[in-house]
Order: sequence, then C-alpha cells, then structure tokens
Amino acid sequence: MSRASNSRTAQRRAGSGKKPKSPEDEIFKDPKRYEEFCNNLSDKLERDKLTFDEFAFVFFNTKRPLEPIISLQTSTEELFYGSYDGPIRCFSSATGKRTQTLRGHNSWITDLELIKKSKVFDVLEKDIDNLLKEEEANTKLDGNQELESRKELILFSSSKDGDIKCWELTRGKAIKSFSNPENKPVTCMKVCTLPQSNKKPFCAGGSTDGSVTLWDLETNDIKQIFTGHASTVSCLDFNESKLFSGSWDSFVKMVDLEKDDAVTVLRPSNSPIKSVAANNNDLFAGCGNGMIYHLDLRTNQVVATFRGHTEGVLCLRIYDEGHLLSSSDDSSVVLWDVKTKELLHAYCGHKDAAPSISITEDDKTVYSGGLDKTIRRWAVEPKIKIVEQERTLQDHKKKLEELYKSIKPANTGGRRRGDTRPTSNRSNRSNR
Repeated sequence: MSRASNSRTAQRRAGSGKKPKSPEDEIFKDPKRYEEFCNNLSDKLERDKLTFDEFAFVFFNTKRPLEPIISLQTSTEELFYGSYDGPIRCFSSATGKRTQTLRGHNSWITDLELIKKSKVFDVLEKDIDNLLKEEEANTKLDGNQELESRKELILFSSSKDGDIKCWELTRGKAIKSFSNPENKPVTCMKVCTLPQSNKKPFCAGGSTDGSVTLWDLETNDIKQIFTGHASTVSCLDFNESKLFSGSWDSFVKMVDLEKDDAVTVLRPSNSPIKSVAANNNDLFAGCGNGMIYHLDLRTNQVVATFRGHTEGVLCLRIYDEGHLLSSSDDSSVVLWDVKTKELLHAYCGHKDAAPSISITEDDKTVYSGGLDKTIRRWAVEPKIKIVEQERTLQDHKKKLEELYKSIKPANTGGRRRGDTRPTSNRSNRSNR
C-alpha cells in the first residue's frame, strides 16, 4: 500500500468522528466483567452509607445558652441569628465562640438576610463612608481570627418593632433604618436587586395588616405599598423581577416590578401559606397543612405536591436546580428531589420546630435553627452523592439484565439457557 493510500485511510479514520473506545465500553459488553463492575459500585455505595452522618455539627452553648432561633443567616465564617428579645447574636462557625452582638431592635427578629456589599454599595456608599469616618474598622472580633467575610457583606434585619435595619458588619452598627408606617410589625423581609434594570435596589417588608411595603435603599423613602392580603404576610421571596408574598389568607401574590407592577394572584390550596421559594419558572409554597405545592409560573397552576411533613412548612430554600430544602413545625429538615418529587432524606435532630434554614452562598453549607436553642449543620451534599450512586447502580443493573437477555449461547438454535440436550435429540422428539 502506498503512502498516499495510508494517508487517505488515516484521514478517513480521523474524520469519522468516532471516539476511541474506553476500557469501560468493553466492560459493558462482557456480562461477567459488567457484573463485577456493578458489585464494586455496590460495595462502594454500602461503605458510603455506613460512614454517612446526617449532621456534621451541632452548635449550642452550655455556659450562655442560646435563645430560641427564629431567624438565621450564615457566611463561611459566621452564624447570625435572631430570637424573641431583639439582639442579633453572631458566632464563629469555626470555633463556636460569640464574635459580636448587634443591638438596635427591641422586639423579636422576624427575618435576616446577608447581601454582598457589591450589590448595594452604589446606594449605600454615602452611609458607609460616614460610618468609616467615625471609627476604625474591627474585623478581629474572635481573638486573632480575621473575619474577612465581614468586609464583603451587609446584613439586613426585620423586627416586630416595626423597623428594618441595615448593618455594616466591620463596625457592628446599623447604617440604615426603615420604619413601617404606624410602627406596624414587620413579619418578613426581602432585599431586591434588579441587575438587568435601571431601577435601584429596594427592600420589601410584609406586615400583620396584609400589606407589603417597598423602601428605597438610598433615600429611605417608601416607594410603594401593596395591599390586598386579608391576613398577615408570612413570607417574601424575589426572583428576577418578580416579588412574591405569601399570607395566612392562603394566597400568594406575585408582583412583576418591570411590568407596571402587574399583580398575579395564586392559591395553591385553602391552607395558610407559611413559606415561599421561587426559582426561574418554579414557585414552591409551603403551607400550614404540611404540604409543599409546586406551581409552574408559565401557567400559574399547581403541577405537583410534596408530601412528607406532618405540620406546617416554616421555611423553604432552593439548594440547587434539582434540590429543595424545607423545615417544619414538626422539627424536621427535609431534602427533596425537585424533578421526581421524592423525599431524599429527613434530618431529624431538632427537638422542637425549625423555623429557619440558611445556605452559605460560597460553599453551599446548610444550617438550620430551632426553637430548641440549637443550630445544626447538615450533610446535604454527601446525601445527594449517595442518592446519585444508588440511581447509577440501578441503571447499570437494568442494563446488565438486558445484556444477559440479549445473549444466546452459540450453536443452540435459540435454546433456553441451561438446556444441555443435543439439538438433534430435541428435534427428533418434536417430530414424533
């Protein structure tokens, strides 16, 4: 064969687009080797299950007991929680030691939210600069531990005293305070940013009279007050340009702030709404009857129901595109598969209701706070990996079974496996 023909052959092979076969491709064609592969997967899965511990950390203070945890936020370095008495207590997530106490509210802390400073710096720059002039920053709050995350974050808090406060964490002082009209209790809060719009960030707060108030973060002025709920607004969430409010009146209201404040009314059931979480076209509503309703925002219809809690669903958090977390009056924290609606795991460490869940933005660590005065850190990512291993193993077992069915012993004329009689004898008997 000439060099030219060799070159053409090589070009045809290179241009065929076929990937070189991997060793696994050959394993999947050999039943015995494939079965051994499945056994190895099964052994690894069993080992992972044996070493799985649902909570990696439980935080409580024996010297100075925690208060019941009503609201909770976490960074990679700190835990912030609010209770019935007003102060916001801060602890190191590494050592468990108290780093600071933020004082300013005089009633229970209904909600907390950590926001990256870069998202709101333009509208808070003057307030931050004024505070910087007053005193020197103090990020070394726990011995010699440098809390770098404080430089990057702003904390917002809402309270039944009728105020929402904005905290500069390196100073531990409030730089903004938004007051509800007539000092109505603020029952929930959400900081809303519109990166694709010219509109400035704002803060939304729900109240006991069924109203939702929007404040301008820069001027402290009230931008708008939405009314319509017949009872207490229990929860708020914001996704893209839409603000969602859930109420004890069993309705969820959706306001599109980029479409002339168009309001859509949703009612997944006749049970009070305790929590909401929105992600793209999906809305999840946790109710007093223990159900979580999944609504498709393209049709505004309920498309599925998550069943597992026995009491009201107090908090919902989106973990990632495929997983949802919920906590309840029944004291459990539950991990759900959004696609299959399957309850993947119920974390049952709290001894009382668990009103709050927090997921650190940087490393996806999951914490929950309970009325039992404990904060627990849960092993969510390891559980998801175990579930993925289980599903992968089941898929391989099905393929192995199909492979066995497809294989026919040579020279049997299609006889059944295990039939060792000579072919001629069987044919003679059939002719008799």
